[in-house]
Amino acid sequence: FKYLPFNYAKCVPLIFYPNARAEILKGARIFLSEEFINNRYKKVHIGYDDNDFAHNCEKTIFRIAGSAKFLGKTLILRGARLDVNGFFEIGDDAVIGSLSRIRVYNKVIIGDNSRIAHEVQIFDTNFHYIVDVNNFEFKPMSRPIIIGNNCWIGNRTTINPGTIIPDFTIVTSNSLVNKDYSDIDPYTLIGGLPCKVIKSGIVRVWDRKIEHDYKLKEFEWYRNLNK
Repeated sequence: FKYLPFNYAKCVPLIFYPNARAEILKGARIFLSEEFINNRYKKVHIGYDDNDFAHNCEKTIFRIAGSAKFLGKTLILRGARLDVNGFFEIGDDAVIGSLSRIRVYNKVIIGDNSRIAHEVQIFDTNFHYIVDVNNFEFKPMSRPIIIGNNCWIGNRTTINPGTIIPDFTIVTSNSLVNKDYSDIDPYTLIGGLPCKVIKSGIVRVWDRKIEHDYKLKEFEWYRNLNK
């Protein structure tokens, strides 16, 4: 109720866990989709802890000085830091992993059901201006970042200003993503420094029943391997 209009606050959309800290500055705005408001089970969980990648003392920072829009259930895991000075939008059933850093100076959009693994950096700004000494032409230090639906961003990946990642893209761990990848085929695996296409026709298994079946198959495979 301290940070939100009454029609938002009454559905208690933001849940803060231990060691989570909120800083909603004067003039900042938080928006919720209509579907969010009408579904009492959809919440933004800030500082949620579901693994051991973050030490218990790691603080989760939720700082909004610009505008943030939540389209549905969101998990911001322990130790992550979200600093919004521009416009930030995140889709339904999206996850921001432990110790990740998201700095929004201009605009960052993360689609539905996307997964940002631990220790990922998403910065839409270079923080400082650079110029060509031959002509001193102005270049903006910030450009929007768009991550599509059902994307999986591997741990310790850095996403730079101007990046566009289309739906159903997998980014390998420790990659540098720094351009518009809109022209790649659906279901593509990219990775490297900087990212390039590794293989097409690759998709993460999102269906929990299928994932459970695969886990049983892997257990059987591993047991046979060690006979």
